[in-house]
Amino acid sequence: MAALFRQVPIAAIAMAIAAISASAFAGAPPLQIDSHFTVERRVARADGSVQLVEVPATRAVPGDLVNVVVEYRNNGTSPLANLAVSNPVPHGLVFKSVGTSGLEVSIDGARFAPPAQLVVTSANGTSHAARADEIKAVRFTLTRPLPPHQAGRFAFKAIVQ
Repeated sequence: MAALFRQVPIAAIAMAIAAISASAFAGAPPLQIDSHFTVERRVARADGSVQLVEVPATRAVPGDLVNVVVEYRNNGTSPLANLAVSNPVPHGLVFKSVGTSGLEVSIDGARFAPPAQLVVTSANGTSHAARADEIKAVRFTLTRPLPPHQAGRFAFKAIVQ
């Protein structure tokens, strides 16, 4: 029972994402990638109603919905074209849903598809739509070149295990 209330340090997950993201673009120094997390909390309003708000994540408990936000910026002097930014679903989190249109997901980090189209084929030859717990990576592909000194972001939701 105590394990259900174990807190997960979000900073450790963020460092893992940043390290993996940065290494994916080691050959393209003008690209800067940063990530951060928010969690959704229920806040009582003065009128007695409850509002769901996003707050910066410093700690999360199992069952918390975490927004993984990845921000990218072209610090160079030329547009960046054909850019795909991939991030693993951090250890300790289970993919929940896309927060940005155009995101693709993967069960192996190599083959990506929109969430509704990703199919998993088992060893016995049967196939099924990928379950959230099978998704291991998320990718966002820019459809237009990213001009110099411009930035963007994508996000996905995950649940703390």
